[in-house]
Amino acid sequence: MKNPAVRVAVAYLVSAVVGVVIIASFVGALHHPVPHGVPLAVVGPDAARLEQSAGGAVDARPYADAAGARAAVLRREVEAAYLAGEGRLLVASAGGDTAAPHFTALMQRAAGRQLAVEDVRPLAEGDSSGVSGMFYVLGLLLTALATTVLTMRMQPMMHRGLRLAVLALGAVTGGLALTWVVGGLLGALTGAPLGLLAASSAVIFLVSVAVNGLMRRFGPRGVIAAAVLFIPIGLPASGGPFGAAFIEPWYAALGYVLPTRSALELVRSVVYFDGAALAVPLTVLGLWAVLGLVLMALPPRPMPRPAAPAAPAVPVAGAAPGAH
Repeated sequence: MKNPAVRVAVAYLVSAVVGVVIIASFVGALHHPVPHGVPLAVVGPDAARLEQSAGGAVDARPYADAAGARAAVLRREVEAAYLAGEGRLLVASAGGDTAAPHFTALMQRAAGRQLAVEDVRPLAEGDSSGVSGMFYVLGLLLTALATTVLTMRMQPMMHRGLRLAVLALGAVTGGLALTWVVGGLLGALTGAPLGLLAASSAVIFLVSVAVNGLMRRFGPRGVIAAAVLFIPIGLPASGGPFGAAFIEPWYAALGYVLPTRSALELVRSVVYFDGAALAVPLTVLGLWAVLGLVLMALPPRPMPRPAAPAAPAVPVAGAAPGAH
């Protein structure tokens, strides 16, 4: 494209497409959170009736007693618990949007009665809106992307083992810095600083390994693809501060296979739930790292060789100018 007007038009078109993707993803997923099959522990005989009355908004699961239902909420097996005999609704605002007034109102309509709401695991005082975790994960992902790109740019031919060691060092350094800022400096995600440090370093390292493999195999396009998948698509698909059960199911399903949601769940579980339910997020993040290792082990794609310049025409001796 040698025409400057065409280049400018293409640049504007690409900019508009990027903006549309970001707005459609974030606003489309998060502007109107609605419950879809929220896992709900029910103590009492009317679990099936409650699920039917809620119109698919909850996935009612019977539990024998109130203690078991409360433990299930704290173990992150369910999002909330309804104690029919006591007329109580147990929620955990640290895990998502179950403490929001619209969910409480929905549960009261489904139960046909007023419910006493108890928040068994509230958000920290420094994170009363619940958005700190989402933006913290954004910082972790950006750190992982930056660590990978800088390492590859500075030492493109580094041995694989040494590269992993450097990425691990970068992950610990980034984890220390981000943990100190969000906990010590801002007081937003407090209560488990060592656990948050370990989770942060693990996220940065595992995502860095994945992006490293994509960059080694596909070049800058691999990094761009990872950035788009993990941030403007992955963050909204995680459910953000609301939780995956409060966005469209097809988008939530996409979030389950991306590292962003797993990173957010890992941070929440460590900070608020004493490290409960870590197996799934660590497995997803680990599989992305395995993908990176596989791509790193493959031979790099050969770079296209520049075309040889055409040899200048040599005039034939004795030929008259313009003769054919």
